[in-house]
Formats: sequence, structure tokens, C-alpha cells
Amino acid sequence: MKNIGEIKHSLTAVKQTRQITNAMYLLSVSEMKRYMNGVIYIVEYMQRLREIKRDLLKLSHGTSHPFKTSYTSSGRNAYIVISAEKGMCGSYNANIAALAEEKIKSSKEPYIIMKGTIAQTLLAAKGIHPDEKWEYPGNAPSIKYAADMAAKLINLYLSDYIDEVDIIYTKYISQIEQSARCYKILPLSNDVAEEAGKNTVSEIEFLPSEDEVFMSLARHYVTGIVYSAMYQSFVSEQVARMNAMKSATNNADDMIRDLTHKFNSLRQVAITNELTEITSAARCADNTEKR
Repeated sequence: MKNIGEIKHSLTAVKQTRQITNAMYLLSVSEMKRYMNGVIYIVEYMQRLREIKRDLLKLSHGTSHPFKTSYTSSGRNAYIVISAEKGMCGSYNANIAALAEEKIKSSKEPYIIMKGTIAQTLLAAKGIHPDEKWEYPGNAPSIKYAADMAAKLINLYLSDYIDEVDIIYTKYISQIEQSARCYKILPLSNDVAEEAGKNTVSEIEFLPSEDEVFMSLARHYVTGIVYSAMYQSFVSEQVARMNAMKSATNNADDMIRDLTHKFNSLRQVAITNELTEITSAARCADNTEKR
């Protein structure tokens, strides 16, 4: 059993750790509340955008547009991997890295774009290195940086460099559940669009032309998907860190109670032993005087 000094040292260390985990918990709660409402709007916006995509794909007049089917013959897939810049958020980063490893290793000559240093470190240990690092100031999602990335992806797609674009991110489902997902952005497909619903318009008039409508749709759609993935990943990260830090804080509270109980028990034993020694010494002194 540890002595009183060791227990006191452990108790101090646990209390200091608890202060850190509780501060990170409160910060994550604040960030989560700040961005939570945006998740609802993004989901509704992307549902409407998928419905428009579905209608255009179904009612296009049989033309072969590069965004409808694979435009290139390179056989090369592009993967955007979105993770966190820091850890202490449970299995959030590990789940993204595991899914990315599975998808990337099953692809021929993948073009990899990574956001977040944690996934880069985890995948580097598996021999997977990014072709490009996606970095932007801060960690919060921004439509500007999503639009810049969308433009880059479309240019790569139309320049015969890649023939498919997938984004690997964490989908926010609830405060209890967040799931790592791989979503195909390009080429546009009816299969994915069907998720938005079954109703469709009967006729669409393309102005000024079908090609220009599809080009505009692709830019808005890719930008929306990238921004949605950024946003949901960021909120999922805050929720995962909130849950992890809350659990760590609760564990620290349990350890503090246990260590405090042990400390008080040992201190009581020490005090009792000291009183016993004093009493014994006093009795010995009395006996000596009587003799």
C-alpha cells in the first residue's frame, strides 16, 4: 500500500488533470452549442440539392456530360480525408484513419488530400502519405475554403487526372452517435441521388444550355458536399471530445474519492498509532516514577 505522501502526490496530480479535462469539456460544449443549429440547415440544404441533382440527371436529354459518368480513363480515385488537428476526442480520429486506410489501399494509385494532423500521423504509420495537405486558418468550417477545394477537385476531374472523387468524413447523427463515412462526390450518380426522395418533376427546360446547367450544378453540389462534410466533421469532433472529456472528468472524480478515502484512512491509522505511542510513553514514564 502507498504511504500518505505518495497518495497525497497522486491526489494532487489527479485533481490537476481533472481541471484540464473539465476545461476541455466546457470548451467543447461551447463550440458544439455554437455550431449545432447549423447542422440542421446543412442537412436540409443538401437534401434539396440532391433532389435537384436527381431531377436533372433523370430528365436530361440523353446527353453525355462529363459529370454524369466517369470522364477520364486514368482509373485514379481522389480521396479527401477530414480528421482533427488534435486528439483527446475518443475514437474519432482512429475511426476516420481506419476507414481511410481501407478505401485507399483498395484503390489503384489514389490521390490523397488530408485535413488534420492526427489522421496524417496514424496513416503514416501504415505507410500512407498524402499527395496534398489541406490546411486553412483555424479549425472551424468555412464556405470559402470549401469552394476553393471544390474548384480544385473539379479541375482535377476535368483535366483527365482523376476519374472519381470520394470524401471521408464523420457524419453527425446524434450526440451519442457519430459515424465515419465515405461519400462519392464525382461523378454525379442517380443511385446516390435517390436517397433524397422519390418525387420528381415532369419536365425541365435547360437555360442557357444543359452543359452550362450541369457545370453550375456540379460546382454548387461539390462545394455543398465538401462544406457539409467539413461542418459535420467539426461538430462531431466537438461532441466526441465533449463525451471523452466528460468521461475522463467522471473517472477523475472517482479516483479522487478513492484516493481521498485511502488518504483519510491512512491518516486516521497514523493518528491512532501516534496517540497509542504517546499513551504508551506516558504510562512508561508513570511506572518509572512510581518505582
